Amino acid sequence: MRLDLGTLAALPALFLLLMCLVSAGILWTQRTYPGFGRWTVGNLLMVLASLLLALRLAAPAWISVLFGNATFLMGAILYLEGARAFRGWTVRLPLVYGGAGLVMLGVVYFYYVFPNLNARVVVVSIFLALVFLLSSAALLRENQTDRTVAITFTSSMFGFCGVLFMGRAVYFALWPPFSDMFADTLLNMAFLVGISLTVAGCSVGFILLTYERLVSELKEAESKSARTNRQLAEALRNSEAHAERAARADAAKSEFVAMMTHEVRNRWGQSSLRRICCSRRN
Repeated sequence: MRLDLGTLAALPALFLLLMCLVSAGILWTQRTYPGFGRWTVGNLLMVLASLLLALRLAAPAWISVLFGNATFLMGAILYLEGARAFRGWTVRLPLVYGGAGLVMLGVVYFYYVFPNLNARVVVVSIFLALVFLLSSAALLRENQTDRTVAITFTSSMFGFCGVLFMGRAVYFALWPPFSDMFADTLLNMAFLVGISLTVAGCSVGFILLTYERLVSELKEAESKSARTNRQLAEALRNSEAHAERAARADAAKSEFVAMMTHEVRNRWGQSSLRRICCSRRN
């Protein structure tokens, strides 16, 4: 098997498909968090885009170029949306979706109207670079002290992927035009390997983020349970102390009542005896 761009595109597609199956299993257990479903769908779109690239010679050009770019753009946007949802953001980013539409219009224009390959690659690469860099920033923006291993790893993958796309945009903007961007050149193969590895790293990072948050919440739940148990034990001790004090108070009250009753009886008996004695004398 010849190691060409098609092969390099098919291998990460198979790995991402495996990650999709793992993600589907996690979704089935319902042990997920906001954003995980979007990451899973984004992986599926990345798989489809990679397969379209691998079948570029067998499929029509408009499918491999237009539909392939569209699926890759939507997959990248879902990565960003997943990162924002994971952080608990509720504000939408209409500029990202509007930008994706403008990029696709640019792809159509540079493919059908003004066939400038370099311009099309630059437009797509700049947009994807911005999306991946925003995804990296979304994971790192809030909770500056919460830089866990999974967050650092996943944000690094996002950032590195954004840098690769930005470098690709600069290269195609400054270099003379190519007749075929998919030519099996060392540069294209190196770029595809780098993008494939970083996207695969992002896919692994999504699972690590979910697992890490699950472990963190389990530890927090255990800590809350321990605090609750301590509070219950303290409340039980206080209740026993109150019960003991109440028992002592009840015993003291009973003793006082008994003493008073005995005293009243003694005094009543003495008074009755005096009355009897006085009556006999008379």
